[in-house]
Amino acid sequence: MPAQSETFRPLIVIELCPDIQLDTRDWLLSLLCTPKANGGAGLLARPLAEKGPESTVLLVGAVHERLLLSAEAFGLLKPDAEREMRPFTFRARHLFQDYSDDNDDFFMPSEQLFIVKRELDNLRAVEKESVIGYPKIALYPGKSIFRRLQSKRLVRQMYPLHDQDMLRKLAASWYGNIDLKLAPIDDIRRYFGDSVALYFSFLGYLTSALIPVGALGLLFALVGGQKDRHAALALLLLIWVCLFIRLWKRHSAVLAYSWGSLLLHFDFEEPRPGFHGPLAKNLVTGRDEPTFPTWKRALRVYLISVPFVIASLGLATIVMFAYFWLEEWALDFRLAEPPAPLAFLSLYLPSAIYVVVIEVLNRVYRILAEVLTEWGMLVHCKVHWVRFLIFMEGERKIHKSGRYS
Repeated sequence: MPAQSETFRPLIVIELCPDIQLDTRDWLLSLLCTPKANGGAGLLARPLAEKGPESTVLLVGAVHERLLLSAEAFGLLKPDAEREMRPFTFRARHLFQDYSDDNDDFFMPSEQLFIVKRELDNLRAVEKESVIGYPKIALYPGKSIFRRLQSKRLVRQMYPLHDQDMLRKLAASWYGNIDLKLAPIDDIRRYFGDSVALYFSFLGYLTSALIPVGALGLLFALVGGQKDRHAALALLLLIWVCLFIRLWKRHSAVLAYSWGSLLLHFDFEEPRPGFHGPLAKNLVTGRDEPTFPTWKRALRVYLISVPFVIASLGLATIVMFAYFWLEEWALDFRLAEPPAPLAFLSLYLPSAIYVVVIEVLNRVYRILAEVLTEWGMLVHCKVHWVRFLIFMEGERKIHKSGRYS
């Protein structure tokens, strides 16, 4: 196993099956530490020392250079010296804001976790082989190794490690002081990521927007003697809803742009971990990715998935008409003046049966949808060319200004 760095800082915990074979654990550790050029993840990993030499709990991290290279590979956006968000590049790393060779906090904790998690998800088998220690568990070319290990229960769970010092600082700035200020969105984003920060930003924005509406509702409640006050209040609420949606959309776009996540839909999205096939070079990104013939995927979609969707719609229609028939039967039953307990039961029986049937069908449909997604070899479809042109435009501006020199 490769030697570990003295400054090893674990970011993610991988909990293996307690009775997993040690050969399998050592094989996984070696795979995590093997450079990416040799088919590994290029990360740092070691067993949790407190659990002993046969520990099945692995700590995973990454050296600073690995984070930099992966950030470029994943198209992570960072502010440059002019505070303009653009894709991070390792060659031009000194041109980005707050970068220095000895600054291990250049990436936010949420960004570090994002990078390491993506590296784990994108750890794929190069050729058909078996998991060491489990010859019956096959790995197919391009198949996500961790997805395979998770499906076979060899990997029980993965979760990030908390930084207690940062949590205490975040707690002090968030709810440690009793005041009326909004949540520290930037600190939340730095620790938890963009999605969580956007959620709490929405809560704060909605709370602020509800204050004038609440005052207006209180005013209408206190003012009596007006016959049309409810209609007027409803009209004002309708206007408020329309304005709130438009203003929040604008505010969230400003946040997404300032955070560099506005173009996430055009990111160099890796194929989902469950997608597998022979590895081939992507003409846009230049990276090796699993491939699958388009005609085979189309054949599976049109011959299996489409008929399944049509059959599901037909079944949903049958269930809907059956519910209508049951409602009509219950109404006729109540009109016949049955005993009070039976009348009360018939009042709620159709809805109860409908809820149970819908819940069962939802669970069945979810399972079948996952099976069809795996079997149909569906992959995330992202607009790589748009992102590629944006990236090349940024590179052109840098070369033109001579900032690489």
